[in-house]
Amino acid sequence: MGVGRATPAGASGLTIGAGSTVKLGDALLKLGCNDLLIQAAGTLQAQASTIRIAGNWNNQGTFDAGTGTVVFEDGCVPNRSSITGSNTFFDLTVLTSSGKTVQFQATATQTVLDALTLQGTAGNLLVIRSSNPGQQAFLNLEPGGSQNIFNVDVADNGATGQVLAARAHSIDSGNTTRWSFVTSLAPAPALSGIGKLVAIVVLLLVAGARMALRRGSWRAGARW
Repeated sequence: MGVGRATPAGASGLTIGAGSTVKLGDALLKLGCNDLLIQAAGTLQAQASTIRIAGNWNNQGTFDAGTGTVVFEDGCVPNRSSITGSNTFFDLTVLTSSGKTVQFQATATQTVLDALTLQGTAGNLLVIRSSNPGQQAFLNLEPGGSQNIFNVDVADNGATGQVLAARAHSIDSGNTTRWSFVTSLAPAPALSGIGKLVAIVVLLLVAGARMALRRGSWRAGARW
């Protein structure tokens, strides 16, 4: 999988030691609730891999995104992940169906080159926070990158690339910059056949009343 020293995923997760280089190729790396640590002078080359993690991501060295995908997902108690260090991801996905919290390091920037997906559910929002409440962390979606952001609760985060559009049941919990929160309006209820007929009759009656008033006004003016 690479050269140098790397501790495989286990009780303590995956640690890439100083001076180590790990190349993932097109592998699927499932870390579960274990943590990923890249030590200073250590290098992880994602290449075309997919990394799935429910634990913490701590980059003190070098992460080379390649064309890989990093997915943060449910699976731990408490359901929380922290992302430490400034990282550049090719595709970054964070998904939850049970209300996960993702904590980005304050003042650090997470750059996404290709696709950013942040998605919770209507009853269990994906909670996005800074490691230091009141101090912003930053997300930078590069020009040309795509975004898919639904059902999120965001605080203390600044978008430094594209404006990030959070939709559906998303919440702005404060201290956000260059985020937009768009709530889709519910469509008007469809009328039944009888309802449509009643609506047409009402419209005809209103139109008839207006014409009668106009004729009455004209006749009164003609007598004068």
